Amino acid sequence: MRILFVGNSHTYYNDMTRIFSDLANANGHPVEVDTVTRGGWILHDYLDVQNEQAEKIERLSKEGSFDLCVLQEQSLNPVVDFESFKDGVTRLMAKLSNAARSFLLYETFGWEDGFDKLAARGLTWDTMARATTEAYTNLSRQICVPVSRAGSNFCYVKRNRPDLDMFLPDHVHATYTGSCLIALTHYHTVFGELPRNVSALELPEETIQYFLSVVGQQIGK
Repeated sequence: MRILFVGNSHTYYNDMTRIFSDLANANGHPVEVDTVTRGGWILHDYLDVQNEQAEKIERLSKEGSFDLCVLQEQSLNPVVDFESFKDGVTRLMAKLSNAARSFLLYETFGWEDGFDKLAARGLTWDTMARATTEAYTNLSRQICVPVSRAGSNFCYVKRNRPDLDMFLPDHVHATYTGSCLIALTHYHTVFGELPRNVSALELPEETIQYFLSVVGQQIGK
């Protein structure tokens, strides 16, 4: 199975796509992953800005052959500009329609309280988190593309297990622990099962089992 991830730092931090592919390969799902990412970018940038990432999208649109394309929007954009979010997703889907057989939306999570840009927007972690889930839900319904509820699961853990360190000190990005939960969520969404072999996750066994229980509930669906 060939999977293309298009997004930004929430896709490449902690080598999340490698965690995902290691999980898949360890559980009998041979996966080859490719990525197109740049920190801070919205999806529009892969269509409207001329640089190596946009050039790669152009090349893949003509030469690529993927079973699935996972689209991850910049984390604030769905909250403050839903139409831009929708337009970026639909334009990329159209661009890659001959290169990818199916698409999946990767839901992100709210920034942690303490980040100055969050307060400047009049938001809290909780209000941004809930608005993000609502935006991905609305878009999924409008364009009939499923969502990987990584953000909802992330926020559920933050609310219910404050002992687990989910955010890096920048208040924006996931720790390795958080990225493992995101990779688990993608695995469950793509393959419709929980992994039996979790050796790819370098976490305490109790944390792994808790994450499996959260992902298995399909929080946010």
